[in-house]
This record gives sequence, structure tokens and C-alpha cells, in this order.
Amino acid sequence: LLPADHPHIGMSLLNLGNALGAQGNFAGAETNYAAALELFERSSAAGSPLFAILQNNLATLLSQRGDLTAAAALRQKNLDLRRKLFKGDHPDVAFSLIQQGIVLALLRDLDRGEARLREALAMQERMGSSNDTDTTYTVRGGYRFNPYFALELGYYDLGQYAFSNNDGVVPITGSAKAKSYGISMVGILPMNQFD
Repeated sequence: LLPADHPHIGMSLLNLGNALGAQGNFAGAETNYAAALELFERSSAAGSPLFAILQNNLATLLSQRGDLTAAAALRQKNLDLRRKLFKGDHPDVAFSLIQQGIVLALLRDLDRGEARLREALAMQERMGSSNDTDTTYTVRGGYRFNPYFALELGYYDLGQYAFSNNDGVVPITGSAKAKSYGISMVGILPMNQFD
């Protein structure tokens, strides 16, 4: 058995909070997030990427509940932690800057909110993307069987993209290609012909 303050128990509390939040049980989610936060603060996981995720989830919950002041304070702690964890430009730091900018703007601290959002934008521009320039295209065609009915076929190619991220726990890399086919039946009612 794990000791009561083991980080895996904190992870279970975090996951339970996520599930309860997804079901709309925000009080239950907050209770589990708070318990996980307290457990992580007592353990070696206090400065980990997992702890940063927990802070972010709790701040999101506080925002949804309307407690923007508490959310802003926690978002600042989250930003400080992610800056410490991920030196320089990093997607997680940019994400925290965006989240902090949004909550500051909601609190009507527009100058600081704008500064955070501009900092995030500059960071994202410096980071670029590994592959975000692939071409996308759509081909569609159809046939009108009569004045009131048509059939359309379509092919959609959204291109290929690659991604990679290391959140400090598990490195994630991959690529994906998105294609789709579609068929549509179209009903036509002439709107300009009234008797």
C-alpha cells in the first residue's frame, strides 16, 4: 500500500476532480483538487509539472465559479512555477501567460492582461511550430436531381502536422493526417415564388 502522502494518491485525487468537474460537480472537483494540492505541497511533487497541472485545473474551476481574484492569484503561482520548470520559451509557459492574461482582463486589469497576452504571443512566434504549413484543400461536387433535391459529395484533406511536447513527466511526439469524405442531401425550397 502507498503512504497517505504519496504523489500517486494526489494524481488520483486530481483525476477524480477532473471527472467530477466534467460532470458539472464543481464542489466535488474543488474538494478533490484542494486535497491533491495539500498533498502535493507536503510531498516532493510540490514543484513538479503535475503540480502545475493541478494548479491550472483548480484556477480554471475558480474562474468558472466566478472567484476571479483567487483564480488570478493561483494563475500567477502557476506561471511562476512553469517559468521555473521550463526555462526560456516553452508551450506550457505560453499557456500560463494566456490563462493569466485572460483572468486579468476579466478582472478589468486590462494593461497587465494585455501585457501577458502579448508576451505569450511573442513567445509563440519565437517557438514557431515543427510543421504547420501543410496545404489543406476541399473538393466538392453535386448533382441536382430536380428543382427540390440535390446530392453533394465532398473530399476534405486537412493536411499533415507534427507535434512534440515534454511536460516533464512523459515526452509526447507524433504526427497526424486528417482526411474526410462527405455526402450531403440538399433540400431546396424556392423562397421567391409565392402564390
